[in-house]
Amino acid sequence: MNATALSDGGSQNTRDKGEIFWSCVMTIFACTWVAIHPNIPAIADTVTTVALRRAGVMLCGLIAPEIIILWAMRQWYSARKIAQRHREQGWTTTHGFFLQMGGFMLYTADRAIRPLNLEELEDLHSKGDIEWPKITESEILDRSKGDALSKGIVTVQTSWFLIQCIVRGASGLVVTELELLTVAFASLNVVTYFFWWDKPVDVMHSHPVPSRSNVSPQFIESRYHPQRELSGDSQVEWVHLVIKLLSPVLFLMRRLRYVMLAITGKIQRTGRVSTFHAATLSPDPHTFFWMTVACSAIGSIFGGIHCIGWSFTFPSHQEQKLWRFSSVVITFIPIFIALLSHCLKNGYSWPPRGWLFWFLVTTIQVILLVLFVAMYITARFALLVQACVSLRRLSPGALQAMGWTNFVPHF
Repeated sequence: MNATALSDGGSQNTRDKGEIFWSCVMTIFACTWVAIHPNIPAIADTVTTVALRRAGVMLCGLIAPEIIILWAMRQWYSARKIAQRHREQGWTTTHGFFLQMGGFMLYTADRAIRPLNLEELEDLHSKGDIEWPKITESEILDRSKGDALSKGIVTVQTSWFLIQCIVRGASGLVVTELELLTVAFASLNVVTYFFWWDKPVDVMHSHPVPSRSNVSPQFIESRYHPQRELSGDSQVEWVHLVIKLLSPVLFLMRRLRYVMLAITGKIQRTGRVSTFHAATLSPDPHTFFWMTVACSAIGSIFGGIHCIGWSFTFPSHQEQKLWRFSSVVITFIPIFIALLSHCLKNGYSWPPRGWLFWFLVTTIQVILLVLFVAMYITARFALLVQACVSLRRLSPGALQAMGWTNFVPHF
């Protein structure tokens, strides 16, 4: 029976390219825009600024979804630790997320200073400079634009798309490259929602924490700069020094360094926390490493899903080879990036063999890291473009719709 054949009930059991394209686009949109739980914007941010920042995070989710997973995982871990530390105050995991979002804004003389992190909140409270914020979980969730129902709907939507493609493949029908790419995003969306389930969505305003009169202007000036790094990690500074010496890749590495510092909670801004901020509450120095390993493993699974299309029918042999190569790259590169990042951060404890040896080894590591990141980004773009372009020439089997009545038990 060909694609134009009639199925049960005499209805035409086919679909068109537009149906495939828009179904995939809407699912990817749900996985990269709707599923993102952004931090609270600054008071002065305009609607355009907030939208552009979110679009940037969406682009990051399209090109490097592992960063979103790492961000969500670290916030989830820290939110649980914060809730355990301040359970006597009635705090929950939602409070932990709200704090990391920049939810508690320090005010003095009716002027917003900046959002407080956990250490500053605890320090100010212990000195009697502020009262502990009194806000319940229900009040925080009341500020959220999403609840369990809306999150559940998005999860069901992406899960349904995932089930459709699995059943389609199991029944011997053709799955397009765009659908396979969307399956990979839908799989990650389930992981993202698991970590962010208790995090409020699209909260626009922080909870005010007024300071008392004994908080001096000198204290505020010394602790609240417009932008500062919260850690004087000399290892990061040495890496930055090497990066500066590699001028051809300076811009790329600056952005990569900024994202990683933001994820590790080492950058904050005056009116809001950084885009990828997460509190640093690791009980041991290896926690972040294992989170990175877990994210690289998830990234490899994400790439491995693309490898399912190894034997798919492509419009040309060159496109098939490009898909195979790009799929292998995004499957294995996350592991290499995680290992190199770990070496760059911990390589300074090696036995000293002179500064020249250290410089050469570190420079090689940075160059390899840049090459791997560039290869990964290029492969991701190639897969995204190729998945869309491949719709121009589909086999008849790809246009055959599912006959769901075949999967319903009947007598």
